Amino acid sequence: MRYTWMRGVFLGLVGIVAAQGEAVRRYRVRVWDAATQEALAGASVVALRLGGVGVLTDTLGIAELALPVTSDTLWLEVRYVGYGSVRVPITSRSPLFLEVKMQGEGVIQEEVVILARQETRTEVALLAALQQMPQIATGLSAQTIQRTPDRSAAAVLSRVTGVSLQDGRFLVVRGMSERYNPVLLNRLPAPATEPDSRGFDLEILPAGLIDQVRVYKTPAAYQSADFGGGIVEILTRRSTEKPTLHFQLRSAYLQGTTFRPGLANARFPSDWWGGGVAERALPIGFPQDLSGLSAAQVRQWAEALPNTFRVQRLPTVMPATQMALTYGTPLGKKLWLLTGGSYSRSFQTLTIERNRYEVRVLAPAANPKLFAYKDYQTTHYTRAFGFANLVWMPSRTHQLELNTFLARLVEDETILREGFSLYQRGADVPFRNYSLQYLARTLASIQVGGTHQLSEKNTLRWDVGGTATLRDEPDFRRVRTVKEPGDSVYRIITPPGPTTFDAARFYSALRQYGVTGQVSWLTEWKGIRLVAGLHGQALTRAFWARWFSYTIPSTASPAFVLEWTALPIEKAFSQEYLSVLRLREGTNPTDRYQAHQYEAAAFLSSERQWKRLSLALGLRYEYTEQVLTSATATGPLAVRTPFPLFMPFLQAGYTLSARERLRLAYSRSLNRPALREVAPFLYYNFALEIQQAGNPTLRPARLHHLDLRYELSPSLEQLVAVGAFYKRIENPIETYILRGADQPTVRFGNAPQADLLGLEVEARLRLARRLRGILNAAYIWSQVDMGLAVYGTSGATAPSQNRFRPLQGQSPYLVNFLLLYTSSDSRWEVATAGQLNGPRLWWVGDNFNPSVFEMPRPIWDMHCRRRLGQHTYLQVQVRDILNAPFVYRQDSDLNGRIQRREDVIFRYVRGSEWSVTVGWQW
Repeated sequence: MRYTWMRGVFLGLVGIVAAQGEAVRRYRVRVWDAATQEALAGASVVALRLGGVGVLTDTLGIAELALPVTSDTLWLEVRYVGYGSVRVPITSRSPLFLEVKMQGEGVIQEEVVILARQETRTEVALLAALQQMPQIATGLSAQTIQRTPDRSAAAVLSRVTGVSLQDGRFLVVRGMSERYNPVLLNRLPAPATEPDSRGFDLEILPAGLIDQVRVYKTPAAYQSADFGGGIVEILTRRSTEKPTLHFQLRSAYLQGTTFRPGLANARFPSDWWGGGVAERALPIGFPQDLSGLSAAQVRQWAEALPNTFRVQRLPTVMPATQMALTYGTPLGKKLWLLTGGSYSRSFQTLTIERNRYEVRVLAPAANPKLFAYKDYQTTHYTRAFGFANLVWMPSRTHQLELNTFLARLVEDETILREGFSLYQRGADVPFRNYSLQYLARTLASIQVGGTHQLSEKNTLRWDVGGTATLRDEPDFRRVRTVKEPGDSVYRIITPPGPTTFDAARFYSALRQYGVTGQVSWLTEWKGIRLVAGLHGQALTRAFWARWFSYTIPSTASPAFVLEWTALPIEKAFSQEYLSVLRLREGTNPTDRYQAHQYEAAAFLSSERQWKRLSLALGLRYEYTEQVLTSATATGPLAVRTPFPLFMPFLQAGYTLSARERLRLAYSRSLNRPALREVAPFLYYNFALEIQQAGNPTLRPARLHHLDLRYELSPSLEQLVAVGAFYKRIENPIETYILRGADQPTVRFGNAPQADLLGLEVEARLRLARRLRGILNAAYIWSQVDMGLAVYGTSGATAPSQNRFRPLQGQSPYLVNFLLLYTSSDSRWEVATAGQLNGPRLWWVGDNFNPSVFEMPRPIWDMHCRRRLGQHTYLQVQVRDILNAPFVYRQDSDLNGRIQRREDVIFRYVRGSEWSVTVGWQW
């Protein structure tokens, strides 16, 4: 009975809407070229006095609109790029089928999308779709994306209002980190890419694969209930009616990396395509546990491991290269195919300053350092991506579509760390540490969907999809060496027992598979558009990790110890020394877990539009269950957590004039813990010198959203919007530091509550005949209330943190601009883009480990494209022209206001990237 009042209110409102409904008439509008008599596909047909609601014509140049029966005269405006706009009056005596002839203005218009579907690639199509939907949303179209300097979905989305990037790959929407922002690919969830977070690595998707990106700022009943900052939907390219072929070859120079010295570790022939896992993995038949074997048996298996402890100094790092090919063709009159792929090799060399401080005085630049390191890091990236889109239309009322992609992503990273660990040895004892990591990920997705128009008012839509994520981290090697006073060499530090950082080898594998299905029925009843449906998803994950260290037994002679510790690491772990060294396993019961997540939902949504007022009501019931099985030192661990929730949705719009509209929305949602976040597995992060652990007691966060937005549309391709929003978050999930002397442990936990208040401004304007501009800005205030008890040592409650602080990952302000110029003959395209974020809380600290903020960093990019002929083009792109440093500072005085004089935790410069691309299009 708990939610009876919600059902009553919802059904009552639906009844009121139905009772007040107006009669409607359906009009069909055919748009065609007056000179050639050809149908114009993708023309915009907009009802001016109904809030700018409109549709686009299909392949036959026909659009359908439902307009209210009224004594007033309504006006339709028909527009198509390169043609003069046409206004058509609609009265009660107008015929239901209208023909509109359009006259060309002499502008050459490229052919647009075809099929019996709406055009999606143009800016006009995007804005029309955003204005039609009841949700508050924004986005970018392929027409705009292809003119930007962006080459990945991550960079594209950073141009959207209220959106920024974390670590250059993960989305922060309205100040809320990636865990609050699910990513959809063509209406279905994207495959997981990260083991430790809910984020989707948007660097995977090439920008050229995108038709549209949409960021929904308010949820709806027919979308996932797991919503915080926004839902990101990426619509990928679709097949076309005519054969197409597009080939690109790109080369890039990265300042500070290309043609400069670099590092590498052990290499294998299969690394060029990302297939080096087998050569680095544990041998077939390797025992499940070494602790029960004899010394001779352990030695035998130690000798079976390849010696990959090698650091190579490269005299020069080559430029990055990328190739991409896309091919589309009709396979008949009712079947179309689009397929393609890309391959890239790139490199990044960084010099990173890393510090940690002992807090004695609450003041900047007044505390001694615990360590001071300088990392020399080179990462080799290999990415292979393939996709296919298949569309079958057996009739005008039925359409089936297949979307699939396969991606292989490899990062081969070598870190040479030099500096001082002052709390371990002192300022006169230098360290030289090594981290050699190979990480391979395979992502696969397949989606099948159908749309069936059963009658004039009834449409059935369904989608079924499967995803797979394979993540392998074979042979992550870590070695520490130290040069003691009076010694002439760096000596390998040998632990008394197995550790994850001294003479260590770490292996892990993750397998995650998911199945998603949803079906929705769209109908109209007394002028109300109804959507009802079901949604289901099942995820399963298996993870294991094993780690070992080489130790020197007490029986070894002092001469051997003296000789061996002074050896270079590539020789120290060769087979000639394994007769004395012992490989010891330190794997814990928590290093293995299995997890499952089951989700089921039912939803109902209704939309109704009057002359000026539109109203959308929705209700969604979603039940999710997470099941985790693992173990601790004391025995097996089983966690079962159900998350049932009823969620109401309300969206209202009011038309102030033919070009002005006001929107209001309220909704409720949740944010579930990720599977990794509830697993007790402990992971050592070499780069950050911390331990990372899950928390089986995590609770889901519950959110309330309130939005208000004003929109002005000077024309079909222009928009000015101002919006305000408020969010209340109960039990927000964040990371906390559990105090530790040398290596703090970062653990997931729930804060009691948080509040978020923001203001957004967006403008898409035609500044001149050939110049367009996109400008957006956001100001966001957030506050987390930790209550009277906060996390302290080992997770116990103690007054070790400030009660109030910003939300983790939130920036107080964000500014974006994008200027686009196209010459009159369309042979030149020039674009420039910039972005600036405010200081972002990156790491939640305590009184002994202050919080760390990512400092503001301006970004400026340029793009220039020149057509060299009918089929060939050349483009030059410059990314990050200003090359400002990445700086992370700690809040040394614990006042929550980060300043430039605060202590630096780490700092590095990534370098500007200059690239040249040659393309052929047929």
